[in-house]
Amino acid sequence: MSASYMSTSIKNNLNLLSKRKKLRNTLGSYDAGNTEYNLPKASKKQLGKIAKQL
Repeated sequence: MSASYMSTSIKNNLNLLSKRKKLRNTLGSYDAGNTEYNLPKASKKQLGKIAKQL
């Protein structure tokens, strides 16, 4: 009786594992490319003001 529970448990775990592999491949499949940010330059005065606010 316990052997049947063990085999059922192993079968269910293997089924979950295959679903996880499929999900992992679909979530990371797109390529967003390099994201470039065009940030403005800040002066030392502006950086000091921001530091005080934080």
